Amino acid sequence: MVLYYNSSMKKSSAPRIFTNINVRFPPEMVEAMKELARQDTRSLNGEIIWALQAFIMEHSTNQESNRHEHQDRKDDDNS
Repeated sequence: MVLYYNSSMKKSSAPRIFTNINVRFPPEMVEAMKELARQDTRSLNGEIIWALQAFIMEHSTNQESNRHEHQDRKDDDNS
């Protein structure tokens, strides 16, 4: 387990806990992510975490709405 603390974090917030993993990326993807990170004033690691969080949030939201849609159809069929 590795603890990271960013000096720009609010003093009242606790350090975040991260798990280290090794991932291989195509070189062109790394260059594109570096450019996005530069534009967003983030580190490459921060940009990757941000992008994955955005993907997870979008995927979770889509899954939840699909679940509700499926349940609505099921309820209609039982009426």
